Amino acid sequence: MRPLLARRDVLGLAAILLAAAALLAYRAWGVEPQAWASLCSFPGADPSLPNPVPPLAPFACRPRAVLVWMGFNHVWGAAAVVLGLMASVGRMPFWLAPLAVLAGVVAFINLNPAWGIAAIVLGLWSWIIKREAV
Repeated sequence: MRPLLARRDVLGLAAILLAAAALLAYRAWGVEPQAWASLCSFPGADPSLPNPVPPLAPFACRPRAVLVWMGFNHVWGAAAVVLGLMASVGRMPFWLAPLAVLAGVVAFINLNPAWGIAAIVLGLWSWIIKREAV
């Protein structure tokens, strides 16, 4: 009898949980607090601009600006959906399915929920199909 979860399934789930926990911790520490928001942006700055960070802001503001910009412009979600489509089409390698789920979770956390859910569904569907094929 085949085990319920193969080693690659456990590794994929662990990677997804660790990455989601790390991203949630970073968002709670460096993105969402009002102190960072006021320190890392110009008054009335448009987050759709590529680098809305004051020149004398601390270095920690740079990754925050990239994270916010990518979420605002749906980069996380678009990348996640592309990975989900790649995972579900043809004979792609198995690792694309957990990567698509991971990218969908990251997109969901970074405020691209529709794109994120689509990628999660595509990735999970591909993951199940590829698991049954083994």
